Amino acid sequence: MRGIAVFSIPARRFQSAFERTLVVAAFFVLCVPAVADPTEPSSLRSPSALTARTDDAATTDLWLPPAYNVHPRRKKPNPEWDLLTRQLYCYSYPSSPPLQSMLNPWGEQAPIYEGPIRDLPRRILAAAEVYRYQGVHFDGYLGSEDDGQHLFLAADGRNIAVWGDNERKTYRTVIQSLPDTLDERCWICVDLPIFALNLAGFPIRQAMMAHFLENPSLYTDNGAFPQNVPLDPLFFRRVENLRKYLRAKQMFSEDRITTGQFFDPTYRPPVPFRPGDIVLMGHYKDFDGKGPFDVAKHSGIVESVDSRGMPVRLYNMRTSNSLLDRYDAIIAQWRVNRGHRVYFHRFSDRYPIIGHGRIIHRFEPKDGMPTVEKVRAVLEKDRPTTPTAIVRTRATE
Repeated sequence: MRGIAVFSIPARRFQSAFERTLVVAAFFVLCVPAVADPTEPSSLRSPSALTARTDDAATTDLWLPPAYNVHPRRKKPNPEWDLLTRQLYCYSYPSSPPLQSMLNPWGEQAPIYEGPIRDLPRRILAAAEVYRYQGVHFDGYLGSEDDGQHLFLAADGRNIAVWGDNERKTYRTVIQSLPDTLDERCWICVDLPIFALNLAGFPIRQAMMAHFLENPSLYTDNGAFPQNVPLDPLFFRRVENLRKYLRAKQMFSEDRITTGQFFDPTYRPPVPFRPGDIVLMGHYKDFDGKGPFDVAKHSGIVESVDSRGMPVRLYNMRTSNSLLDRYDAIIAQWRVNRGHRVYFHRFSDRYPIIGHGRIIHRFEPKDGMPTVEKVRAVLEKDRPTTPTAIVRTRATE
């Protein structure tokens, strides 16, 4: 029974027997592998927060998403991919709007991976490659200050894509022939590692939410930043929140690597990088990540490393690339930095490395999966004491 897909077709969308047959056939052509991967016989289960299943097929058979929103004209997986990458592509696309939520903005159907944690890096790299192949574009334009406002368009059941126009410094709307196409998928930088981790099988959003429930004051800065709570998608779209989680729950190395150190053949990083690591970087020459403004502002995934254990190529989302850059690549870009035009010759000039993290522990929630309701309950419990605490803190400062 291995390799069987579990799927359902909404009757309201497909009225005739011919249409139903066409969609089923398209789904099997697009997403169903001919042979199951013998190395992963029982390591996948559907996430309880999305599409919980209790039958044996969910734990013993290859779990694939239902044939929802499938159409013959939708982009197919790369036929040269291995089975894992094709599986992840089918978990990601097409979107399922009924599954869209704050914890699942694109209605993806990624299972939680329960195999060996040592296999997670290759899954993360496969997920990053899936999104690169999908052509996810930057949700903004050069110099924009409202990046990231169109994240949910990719699974809203409509056919509207939005692109940033670097020349006109505005957004343009493009009508699609199908709803929720790949052209509707757009990100800001931190979305890449968050989405890739989730698609790889590590429920990073739930893990960050659970960590918030353990220590809300860490994220709210003891009440000074009360808006930084996991009640809206912005919580999972702040690079600094990802760093807080990695530092507390996984492996994180504060590297602070300057451009000079990167190009020094004798330099070795404090902790060698590995493919699949999450790398956090500074932005716009903020003191090379070493000064008082060493806030992590850019992020990516290490694709490859050199003999020193330094990153060579990175998956990352920025305004003008294909999600993959060499760290020493020449980008020849001008940007306005604190009122002055600044020239960035190399990628490394613009994005100094602050640190990198690695998932080394699986997420095992103590009291079930965290929910928005649990977050609200914790915030409500702490609400009476929060204003007083803020006043006292500011007064003593």
